Amino acid sequence: MDSSTVIALVSLLISIVNLLIFYLLEKKKGGKEDIHKSTDFLLEMDKILIADPQLWSIYDSHYICKTIDANDLLFRAKKDALLYYITNFHEIIYENYQNNKNSPYWLSWNRIFIELLSDSLQLKEIIRIIINNHPTNPRPYIKYLQECLRLSGD
Repeated sequence: MDSSTVIALVSLLISIVNLLIFYLLEKKKGGKEDIHKSTDFLLEMDKILIADPQLWSIYDSHYICKTIDANDLLFRAKKDALLYYITNFHEIIYENYQNNKNSPYWLSWNRIFIELLSDSLQLKEIIRIIINNHPTNPRPYIKYLQECLRLSGD
């Protein structure tokens, strides 16, 4: 082999090693970014619930439910929006952890979602609408939502 071939092979090897290191660092960094996004989401949820404590009524068993006017359609729409917001964020987490269902991070978010679903008829209605909008060939998240409904006692 001549020197230019050796230099090309060494350069290729160094490039592959750098690519592998970059990939591993990005993969490790990605998990931390997910945690930061989740923390930001939780802080945003706190702000929303502090600004309008009646939104705690997304949980049917919360004592604030006694103060809610069931005929207030604007408030119902506000709760729908909050529940869709939670569901959409949960779908992002699901997509990121679809292949790592044993991750403590995923298990924690999954438990929170199932608990909310178990105590929110309004969220169950929303989930049914989402499922019914995908009757044929549902994507994995829709199948997961079907299982969530089953686990929530529906």
